[in-house]
Amino acid sequence: KVLKSTIMTENKPLDEEHVAAVQAWMEEILDKKYNDFWEEIRDGVELCDLLNKIKPGTCKKYKKSKIVFVARNNLAIFRKGCIDIGIDEGRVIIPSDLYDRQNLNQVISNLYCVSGKSVKYGFAGPVLKEPEPPKEPTPPPPKEPTPPPPKEPTPPPPKEPTPPPEPSPEPSPSPEQKVDDSSLLAIFKTLPFKRLGDDDGRIHWTQFRDKVNNDLGLNIDEDKLRICFDDIDTDKDEYITRDQYRDWMEKLNSLHLQVLLKGMSQEVVDAGSQWSFSFNQAGVNALYDELTTINPRNLDSGQTGNVTKDAFSGYLVGLGKNIPNMVIDKIWKSMDNGGYGRVTIGDYGQYINELTKEKLKNCIIG
Repeated sequence: KVLKSTIMTENKPLDEEHVAAVQAWMEEILDKKYNDFWEEIRDGVELCDLLNKIKPGTCKKYKKSKIVFVARNNLAIFRKGCIDIGIDEGRVIIPSDLYDRQNLNQVISNLYCVSGKSVKYGFAGPVLKEPEPPKEPTPPPPKEPTPPPPKEPTPPPPKEPTPPPEPSPEPSPSPEQKVDDSSLLAIFKTLPFKRLGDDDGRIHWTQFRDKVNNDLGLNIDEDKLRICFDDIDTDKDEYITRDQYRDWMEKLNSLHLQVLLKGMSQEVVDAGSQWSFSFNQAGVNALYDELTTINPRNLDSGQTGNVTKDAFSGYLVGLGKNIPNMVIDKIWKSMDNGGYGRVTIGDYGQYINELTKEKLKNCIIG
């Protein structure tokens, strides 16, 4: 089934017929009716549901919420999903396009692209189809201007006494909600360099800050934003380039961001006997000491000559030191290069003998 829509051209007023076509398309796929289309899709949940109908599993970890940063994070997840299914990132929305209604034409264009990509994934539901653009109507010949009739002088109306203005109530201050760290990762992962205002291939810190928080309306804590900028700016000249941004995006993941914002560079010599893992040098040192004192034969309960991933993970979790699963997984993957789920006791011992605190830190960050 094909639902036709009118042509939508960039930088023109929103075409309500096109909106109606997209709304009808979404209603048919999601089997629901929208009373207020823009408001009901504003938090991104409906858009993520739509992508998952077309290609199951595309969007994950989104949720319904009235909290601003959660809604923006949902939209960032939708954006990443669109890019993952092959839509050019220049055609994909950023959160402010929909949440702040800054560019609803971009939303419509984005959803048309989603419809176009649905066929590629074997989607059997309806698709949107644009007809040929209508011909421009021939303008009528210009009419001779008719001279206006002479105006009669209008007497001024009688003045009425102006009542004193009512005192306006004092606005109650409401604290701004800042983007949390998990949302920050999703935003950066889906924010192309060109949306930051790339004029000459370089972006200054002040331009970066103002573009992200003012123009895009993302409301990221300035200190965190500065930390991220400094991590991108490897030559410390207060400018970032497209290549620097691309390199940073390639290494950026949730662990790198946590390490960055919590200060891995903090040097602490001794974590003490009652240590608990943290993303700093003290946490790395304590974890290193723990790893290098494990007897691998204690992890081989079946006496098979192997250490399994489950035994390794279970031991570290059982220490009660709050070691994140992602950290355990990274260490295991660096040990089990083949992805077999087990290593021999000999290979385990060799890995530990070659392990240094610096290697462990790089393993956790990488």
